[in-house]
Amino acid sequence: MTSRIPVQQVNAFAGSGSPLASLYVGPLADNAPPWLCSTPPEHALSGTQLFSPERLEQVLARFATCFSVDDRRAVASMWTKWYFHLVLQPSLAANILLERELPLGLDEMHVVLDAHGRPERLCLRHDGLPLASLKTEHRFEGMLTHLSTVIDVLAQLSGAAPRVFWSNVGSGIDYYLGQLESHPAMWPG
Repeated sequence: MTSRIPVQQVNAFAGSGSPLASLYVGPLADNAPPWLCSTPPEHALSGTQLFSPERLEQVLARFATCFSVDDRRAVASMWTKWYFHLVLQPSLAANILLERELPLGLDEMHVVLDAHGRPERLCLRHDGLPLASLKTEHRFEGMLTHLSTVIDVLAQLSGAAPRVFWSNVGSGIDYYLGQLESHPAMWPG
């Protein structure tokens, strides 16, 4: 028995023209899908801009003003929980339910931050391309490459061990996979 679900069935869940946006029903209904736009909003930062050490230092300093914590490692860890939410939820949903890989190269995506530097919205050029391979060791390669790049920059900037951020990734993956188990587009079993 195959665990693949036809895209036509997924599209039936919502009236959007985007297969990715159509997934935001059931356990994902309270979340907003990434913005799909060829020209990102003026106030959005490209991944390349956001993860330059100078810019990220400014963003984390602004984000730190919301907390009574002076530890750079703790601030960076808290910030990643917001950022990883923006990346993990749509990436896992697109990968597992649509068999698509989102464009997560730092030069392909943008992030909108709120006034305090908290990641608020992911902006993508398109809703992904079909996976090149369904083999486990390949299907998440793009997402993991993105996360690895981000974690390297954050670890160097904050002084926190990469395992701190990977732990946040692991917790996020566990949570979002749990959400997807009850998604109406998920094949039973």
